[in-house]
Amino acid sequence: MDEIARISKLELKVVELQAKLEFVMQHLGVQYVPPAIPAGMSIVVACLKDGDMIGAIKAYRQVTGVGLAAAKTAVEELEATLRR
Repeated sequence: MDEIARISKLELKVVELQAKLEFVMQHLGVQYVPPAIPAGMSIVVACLKDGDMIGAIKAYRQVTGVGLAAAKTAVEELEATLRR
């Protein structure tokens, strides 16, 4: 199986699992509320509280392994969430 076919198959499985989970949650009458601060992000939050955006982005990249642009976006969203 080539890489594109494998990824497509995984994407379809994710969609199927999401639908099943939504069905179960609806049946139980519960809603998912994401945590205010994602797990493993305490160092990122600490940097943000110190006003160190660059440090927060670096820490986020170390924790998640994402690229610079994605980390910057995520950290900015986390900062906005913390301000609320």
